[in-house]
Amino acid sequence: MGRFNSLLLSLGLLGAACSPSHIKTSNSETKIVDESLSSVDLLKSGSFAVSEYEYDSGGLNDPDVLSSNTFSRVKTDVRGRIFLPAGEGPFPLVVLLHGNHSTCGFSTGDGNPRLDVSVEYSTTGSCPSGYVEVPSYRGYDASARLLASWGLAVASVNANRGITGRDGSDSFDGGLVYARGNLVLRHIEELAKWSREGESALLKADGLDLAGKLDISKVGLMGHSRGGEGVRYAYNIYTSGTSATKWQTRIPGLKIQGIFEIGPVDMGTNNGKNKVEARGVAWNVLIPGCDRDVSDFSGINPFERMELTADDGFPKSIFTLWGANHNFFNSEWQVSDAPHTCIGEQKPLWNVNASAMTSEFQDIDSNAREGLVGSDTQIKFEKALMLAFFHSHLGSDKDLKWDHIFDPQYRLPTQLSTLAFSSREFVGGSVSKAVFNPALITTAAVTAEGVTVKSLEAHVTEQIKLMGAGLDSFSEREDADLYSPILSSGSFIRSAAVIEGKSSSAPKSVFLPFDRLEATQDYWTLDVALAIRAGCYTIKHIFKTECAASVLDDSFDVSLVLEDGTVTPSVNIQDYIKLDNWYDNFFQLSGSWPTSSGRTGLYFQYVPVLYQTARFELTDFGVTTQEIKGVQISFKSGADVSLILESMRLSKRP
Repeated sequence: MGRFNSLLLSLGLLGAACSPSHIKTSNSETKIVDESLSSVDLLKSGSFAVSEYEYDSGGLNDPDVLSSNTFSRVKTDVRGRIFLPAGEGPFPLVVLLHGNHSTCGFSTGDGNPRLDVSVEYSTTGSCPSGYVEVPSYRGYDASARLLASWGLAVASVNANRGITGRDGSDSFDGGLVYARGNLVLRHIEELAKWSREGESALLKADGLDLAGKLDISKVGLMGHSRGGEGVRYAYNIYTSGTSATKWQTRIPGLKIQGIFEIGPVDMGTNNGKNKVEARGVAWNVLIPGCDRDVSDFSGINPFERMELTADDGFPKSIFTLWGANHNFFNSEWQVSDAPHTCIGEQKPLWNVNASAMTSEFQDIDSNAREGLVGSDTQIKFEKALMLAFFHSHLGSDKDLKWDHIFDPQYRLPTQLSTLAFSSREFVGGSVSKAVFNPALITTAAVTAEGVTVKSLEAHVTEQIKLMGAGLDSFSEREDADLYSPILSSGSFIRSAAVIEGKSSSAPKSVFLPFDRLEATQDYWTLDVALAIRAGCYTIKHIFKTECAASVLDDSFDVSLVLEDGTVTPSVNIQDYIKLDNWYDNFFQLSGSWPTSSGRTGLYFQYVPVLYQTARFELTDFGVTTQEIKGVQISFKSGADVSLILESMRLSKRP
């Protein structure tokens, strides 16, 4: 039995995660939400003692990291911290990459946040007098120690010198995300060489012996913010980039098996024309629901692009943590990016009641608060999710099931679900088949009176047109046509169906047909990606106005419609997922300009819908080998309907 299997067995997990449990509920007769992970402790340390070492190459003019058109004259370095399990090894390797941030900061007193306001270290390798280098790479120490205690070597990359706090000088790599990918590969190259050859001519590290310690055929990557896209680039540079042959020669045997991103960007290179995905590898993105840095949630774009293509056999998932801000997943980023409030129904996961700092510090950063340096809840989720992801995908045995943490067919561990609300969107690694085309739904759907079905793109276009009239109506000026709202270029609107209806005394239903009749034989689940979103959108946030709150039906029933028109017994959505209007606007203001006609032009960025996947076992509907025509959704009376349905897939048992 492998090392990882023996550890799972000690927790009583091995084999249990594959056994669905049908239980009685108050809403429907049967459901499948597997309870086998409910009592798992993902914050418990493993059995390995852990040693930590700093390693450093000194300053380098390194064209492999910064090419000639991205400031090659600026020095970088190969510097970081490695966390090693005790034992002979070799151990799988996880590489962590922090995001963009100031590189120098100053103390505001014990227990108060450090204010990071200078980027001088980035270009000079030193900070101004009275400042210290910001150790962004140490912001994931708690997660690194937990991973190492379970038998994973972890290297956290310090990307300050030459990269962090800076942008590229040309259209090739404006965000230096490509440079970040190269830097990750340089670290792996040098650490792998040390492990393979028993010594390093470049890296210095007191007391560190890496000989034979690292298994480069089992590597995982984690990146936060620009680091998220950076590690995605590292994977693509190595596997298929123009310099792939060079890196494959220099790092022989490297196999990246999992990529985990936190609040990442999706900037791309060449003015955003070249963007990368994570095809051929397990991938998860952790989205902070209260992110005011990457506020367009662009980190979900790779999932959207990958979902549009055929399955590659590897699971892809989006895990949204509602109320989480961008910064507090890094314990060294000590001031909230969000101004102590969140949009929609979500509640912040940090102390919003902390006292304001003195005016001298408030003038520097208005979000700084006395005694507030982070979020314990966000760090716990980061640790637990990273352990579940990497422990599963880097294990020597591929039947490990901790990746079910990201699968909504399995209930989250109680230790996480009681801390905060979260949402999961998931496409499994098993064979699945798309059975629903939202682009055709407006003509094919059958609805009750008072219910409309339209495409999400058409809905967004309508809202943009209504935005101008709404803004004008809130203005104190008497003349009309003051504003020209325009959707910003680059907005990526997934194909989806928007189902809307006003409250009535009678129940409402809608029939959503599959593309064609589908036989249920050999299929296990129907997977449906859903979201609720309704509100006053951007208008209330600009003019501070209030609108009447809608009571939305978030407890509707789902049935299958068979070939002969028979409607199966229904199940209730709340037995599978919890739908809330967590984020209530489709748009955020991103810029303005004066027009020749005297009107004010407004650019609005589309904020992507964050879906949840409900996974219904076909037997929940009493179906065995019948042909299915589609799905019927039934809403109760007395509530408004505002449901967005992005996809439906039939999946086979893995």
